[in-house]
Amino acid sequence: MSKEFWILVSLWVVIPVALWRLTPKSRTREMHLVFMSMQTFTWLFDILVVQFGLIEYPYREFPHATRMNFTLHFLLYPSLAVVFMLYFPEAKPKWVKALYTVLFSAGIAAIAVVIERYTHLVHLVSWRMSLSFEIILFCNVLTRLFVASFFKKKGSPS
Repeated sequence: MSKEFWILVSLWVVIPVALWRLTPKSRTREMHLVFMSMQTFTWLFDILVVQFGLIEYPYREFPHATRMNFTLHFLLYPSLAVVFMLYFPEAKPKWVKALYTVLFSAGIAAIAVVIERYTHLVHLVSWRMSLSFEIILFCNVLTRLFVASFFKKKGSPS
């Protein structure tokens, strides 16, 4: 078996256990919404990028079904969004929230760089990782706004 196979299998073992252990029971519904909304956003952006031939996924789980990598976009990035939301500094000043959002998105982009450089899971055809950072940042902000508006309490100030 290849290195890529074992990376994907280990993600499927580690991530569900980590999410189960990290997520408090009181926030389970919120984290489900974060996970599913991030799946939607990553799917939407990535299907466009793949269809335009900007990124290729040489090693993927379902080569006859899609040209996207299923685990990266339907498990890894949504799980990282859950961690982003779990540890978001709600009570801190706006500049801390903005810095947290930028640094967390940069960390995810750094993970993508490592995956691209050292595995055959991602191949950049005509794509810049800085653009990945910008899209991840946008998806994190969009997910946060969506979840905040979804769980907004009745009668709370807008």
